[in-house]
Amino acid sequence: MEYRAIIVEKLEDERIGTITLNRPEQMNTFDTHLAQELNHSLREFDKDKSILVVVIKGAGRSFCAGIDITDFEGKSILEYREWIGMMDEMHQTIANMMKPVIASVHG
Repeated sequence: MEYRAIIVEKLEDERIGTITLNRPEQMNTFDTHLAQELNHSLREFDKDKSILVVVIKGAGRSFCAGIDITDFEGKSILEYREWIGMMDEMHQTIANMMKPVIASVHG
């Protein structure tokens, strides 16, 4: 998967996987792309035996300012519910990971 809303790095010497939320102009608010990419990258790191811990951080002046409500413009109730389900899936991925996940929060 090609990422456009996050930056994924492997610090192999330290055995750390880092995921940077990379929407600094929007204060790293979650939209569809960011949620899907974060979920995918977390699952990939969880399968990677060379990584022992995952760190999530935010680019710019804020870690994350929540949900990008502009992502809902023109959407139906059903589409909104599907989006919430996708967000829940991402949170479940974090909760079920075998490796520790650290949020490096700032802002």
